[in-house]
This record gives sequence, C-alpha cells and structure tokens, in this order.
Amino acid sequence: MSQPQCNEQVCLLSDILCRTLKTLGKLPDRNHLRVKYLTEQCQEILLDGTERPIERPQDEDKQNHAINS
Repeated sequence: MSQPQCNEQVCLLSDILCRTLKTLGKLPDRNHLRVKYLTEQCQEILLDGTERPIERPQDEDKQNHAINS
C-alpha cells in the first residue's frame, strides 16, 4: 500500500470511527464547560500527560522556523 493510499484509508476509517463512537455515545468529552465545572468542584486536579518525541527538521533554517512559529 502506498503512502497516499494509506492516508486515504486512515482518513476514511477515522471518520467511520468518529461516527460510530458518536452513535454509541462514547466520544471523548472535550467540553470546556465540563473542565470549568470540575475546577469549581474539585480542590485538586491531577493531569497525567505523556511526552511524545517531535522530529525536528535537519536543516538549520527550517529548524529555527519550526521553533519560532
């Protein structure tokens, strides 16, 4: 499978997954009002975050542009 074909399949299947999760009522909750409610109700909130490596361009000019944008 070529990269363009793979990308097309990922887009298609991502859309199908989102519609299915929405139908089942299982989409992640990303409502800003929910966050506001939680911060008002909870004294402490712990966020579990994971760092992901970011590939930087090898070209120095492109690297500077990526960092400064």
